[in-house]
Amino acid sequence: MHFLLEASVMKQFNSAFIVKLYGVVSEGIPAFLVMELMEKGNLRDFLRAHRPNSEENLTNASMPSKLSYFKWAFQIADGMAYLESQKFVHRDLAARNCMVSNDETVKIGDFGMARDIYYHEYYKPLGCRLLPIRWLAPENLKDGKFTVKSDVWSYGIVLYEMVTLGQQPYAGLRNDQSKIFQNSFATKNFENIEKTNYNFSINENEEIRKHTLLEELDKITEFEGDSNNFNKIDEISTFMNDNGDENNILLDND
Repeated sequence: MHFLLEASVMKQFNSAFIVKLYGVVSEGIPAFLVMELMEKGNLRDFLRAHRPNSEENLTNASMPSKLSYFKWAFQIADGMAYLESQKFVHRDLAARNCMVSNDETVKIGDFGMARDIYYHEYYKPLGCRLLPIRWLAPENLKDGKFTVKSDVWSYGIVLYEMVTLGQQPYAGLRNDQSKIFQNSFATKNFENIEKTNYNFSINENEEIRKHTLLEELDKITEFEGDSNNFNKIDEISTFMNDNGDENNILLDND
């Protein structure tokens, strides 16, 4: 029943960067979902398949371009901003729950439906349900409260997954150990992140708003010299018009 309720919510979404759910076949067991085909699978596995000299890189694929990183970051941020406008908190944003189309557009999917597949990446404290602990904001673990702001924290972890080509957050630690480090999470340099990327860092004391992320990603991509290509994204964005301005909705003015 919970599965069908989540599906009924997902079917109402209409965003260029949310995987479309076309329908549910509820007769018989198990139920079936009819969803948009995302040919290249989930973002985490897609990234790992681009690691140089990796066994997972079966096609000798090159590392993603810097523009690709910014494009994917924009697409995920736009999809999350749309969810916020619909008063929906995802609660499980991670690279494994973002899907990649044939043209390498990234869309948000798996609204609570992928937990059994990646069971080892969830942690269950005594008396609690399974939690994706490595992607959770500290306040989620402290009081169990999920908000659009905690989704922003998870978005930051997704950016970490992107620039490390799918590395697990807090790699080398057990799920219960990673909980200890979340209040002191610190970024570090990675070989495949160029200096320009660090200009996107936001002071930890600043309040982060999704439409601000969209604006900054738009500016960065124009700076990288491919503004004509990026304007195609602006045209289908829920929140950005061709001039990079906010459109349709104001987000989180508290």
